[in-house]
Amino acid sequence: MNRQQLIEYFTLQYKERGFFTDKEIEKIIQKKSTEEMLRAYHIEQLRKENKNKIYKKSFKAYKISFSEDDNKEITRYMINNGMFKIYRNEISYNLRADHILYYVPEVFVNELEKQFNIKRLDCINILGRDQLYNFNEGNKVKITLNNWYSGTLEQGTIHSIKDDEIMVRKYRSRSKGFIFKVGEECNMVKIEAFNKVS
Repeated sequence: MNRQQLIEYFTLQYKERGFFTDKEIEKIIQKKSTEEMLRAYHIEQLRKENKNKIYKKSFKAYKISFSEDDNKEITRYMINNGMFKIYRNEISYNLRADHILYYVPEVFVNELEKQFNIKRLDCINILGRDQLYNFNEGNKVKITLNNWYSGTLEQGTIHSIKDDEIMVRKYRSRSKGFIFKVGEECNMVKIEAFNKVS
């Protein structure tokens, strides 16, 4: 890409974010060298590639801890390699950390372990596209939802399945339920029958 194409690309990116006026965007971009923009463009493409590859299958994401000495190096390594974390069911590129990162996809954790001394703490399950095909409408399921008080168990029936989401009607409810999208935390398994609760 030449400089003009990069300027057009990043101008569009900044406009989509909606934080800056046109003049501010122009100022920001003019300060960047072609090399900086090219590097940022390649990192962004790598992030998109990683996201598409990872979300095809369900995966675990880990809370990791590391030493203060490795803090900046780990952040730099993750940025340069298009890595991200899952925060509030969304991809986050904010990798500032106080020696702990929540929740890093397992494939990235495996790579980080080769380079740095990190420790895996707890983990969550992230819904991938492949997992949607494990269920059919009408299947009974058990769902474990993580919260401040550890896992809460819910039961329900698969109501509908779309390309990137699955809708579950809560057990003994006509109008309440859950919608889980690909990339969100979801620990769900089929069951033969509901565990009756009073």
